Amino acid sequence: MGAFVMGRVKAASEPSPADAVSDKQIRIKNETRRIRSELSSVPKDKLALAGPLIDNAAFLAVELGELRKIIEEKGCTEKYQNGREQWGEKESIHLKAYNAMMKTYSAALRQLTALCDKKSKTNETAKSKRGGKQSTEDIGLMSFIMAQPAVQVKPTRSRARKPSPSSSEKEVRK
Repeated sequence: MGAFVMGRVKAASEPSPADAVSDKQIRIKNETRRIRSELSSVPKDKLALAGPLIDNAAFLAVELGELRKIIEEKGCTEKYQNGREQWGEKESIHLKAYNAMMKTYSAALRQLTALCDKKSKTNETAKSKRGGKQSTEDIGLMSFIMAQPAVQVKPTRSRARKPSPSSSEKEVRK
C-alpha cells in the first residue's frame, strides 16, 4: 500500500512532488547545457556574462513546453460566466501565460543570437573568401532557433448570451 498524502493514499507508482520538481530541474539543466553547446563559438568572457540569460532561456523553454502540453490538452479557450446573464468563451489563462513567456523567450534568444552575430561579423571576410557558404556554426544556430516552439494562437471571442425572458415568462416566475 502507498503512503498517506493530503487526506488520501498515494499509489506506489504515483510520483511525489519532490520527484516532479527534480525532474523539472533536470530538464532545465539539460536545456542549459544544450544552449551552452550551441553557443560554444562565443568567447568565454561573453559567455560568462550571458550566464543568467542562458539560465533564464532554459527555464522559459521548459515552462513553454509544459504550458504547450496543457494548451494541447485543454484547448485555447475556457468558458466563463459573469453573474446569471452573461457567459461565453475567453482566451485560456494558460494561453495568455504561454504568449507572454514566448515574447520573453524570443527576446532572450535574440540577445543570445546577437552574441553569435558579433562574432560572425568578424568572420564575414572569411565567409566571403569561402564563396559565401554558411559555416557549420551558423547552421547549428539556425537549427537551435528553429527547434523552439513558436506557436502563438489567439482564439476568437464569442459571447453567447442567454436570451432575456419575455414579459410573460417573468410573470410566470413570480
